[in-house]
Parts: sequence; C-alpha cells; structure tokens
Amino acid sequence: VRGDPHAMFGPIFRDFDLKNEVLISATINDAQEDAHFKFNPDYIPPSDSAIPTPPANQQIPTDESPKSIFALDITYDRHDGSKQQTSHLYIHPQRGLTLKVDYIVVGKHHKAIFLAAKKHTAPKEISEWFSDFVKESREGEIVDFLRIIEPRLETLKIVQEGPVAFVHGKLQGLLRTLDIHLMGEGMEKLLNIALAIAQSPGGCIFVDEFENGLHYSCLSNVWSA
Repeated sequence: VRGDPHAMFGPIFRDFDLKNEVLISATINDAQEDAHFKFNPDYIPPSDSAIPTPPANQQIPTDESPKSIFALDITYDRHDGSKQQTSHLYIHPQRGLTLKVDYIVVGKHHKAIFLAAKKHTAPKEISEWFSDFVKESREGEIVDFLRIIEPRLETLKIVQEGPVAFVHGKLQGLLRTLDIHLMGEGMEKLLNIALAIAQSPGGCIFVDEFENGLHYSCLSNVWSA
C-alpha cells in the first residue's frame, strides 16, 4: 500500500472521502459500546517519533515545532464507564505502520484475542500460553486436541532455540521433535485456538478464515473438542 492518506485509509470510508467518519455501535450486556474512526491530517506523534536521531556531534534543535503527520484516530467508549481508549495509527519513519495507544481502563473487562489468517502468532506468546498448561500438567489435553488432524502426535514440549522458546511436537516414527510451524497450517491453527480459548475465560476469540489448513471432514470433531 502506498504511504499516502487516500491509499492507506480511503477504502474504509464511504465514497473514499476522508472527511467522512465511521461509527460502529453495539449493545453488550445492557451497555452501549462505540468505536469511532476519523482521519486526522494533523496528528503530532510522540517526541521520540517526531525528532529523528541526529548524526554524531550534532545538537538536536529545540526551537522547532514538532512536525504533524496524518493518522487514523480510533476512539473506543464503553458507556458504563469501564473503558475509554484513543489510538492513533500512523507511519513512523523508522518502525513503519505504528499504533500509538492512549487508554483509560476502569473496572473489569473481558479479554479478546484475534488470530489472523496471514500472520503467525509470536512464538514467545504461544510458548508462554502453553507453559500455563505444562505447569498444571494439562498438556495432554492439547495433544489430544491436535490428534484430531495428526494422530501420530505423541507429545508437545517447549524447546529453547537461542533467546526464543518454541512449541515443538514429537511425531511417531521421527527421531527429533519438530517446530509446530513445520507440521502444517492446520496444526498451528488448532494449537493457537486451543491456547487462546484457555487464555480468555469469559472472553472472545476471533479466528480469521477458520477453514484454512483444516479439511472439512474433521470440522465436526474440532467443534466438539
């Protein structure tokens, strides 16, 4: 996507008009929740983003006003007072597409996890989620779940490779364990779903393109599990 406002944010607004705004509203448990999307052509990013790193032996000027850039402002409001949040989506000169979140959370709120179809969940996150099952000696539940599509699976374990931990599986007939990513898209997807559900009691799991990597013949067993 080109880095200009119309290419980045135009498609989400009616008639590609950046002057329009988007409001998504829902009532959940008798409380109204709103998400508001608005194009901001004059967003001023945090100081660490607005001031580039100077060359050696060069001072940073402090008498210049910070430069504004364009952003998509996203405001969320739960009308029972439990959560209000404002975020700014913009392009950082070094980090690329960046989401700056300013939020206030009051009281209890449910957790939600989004599992994207085209992106791997971070190995660190998955290994931490799986560690919770290992601590309670419940990793066998996850193994049984994954056997729906891979009956040869014997065990799952966490393997440290350099600074990063990965979830590996041992298949019957193989001498070495394999990273779960190497066992197929369906195995990775089912592992992520099972661990995400366990991490979000009473919350929501959003699965993008659920059918990817899963043959239709196994779906009934997946839903039951």
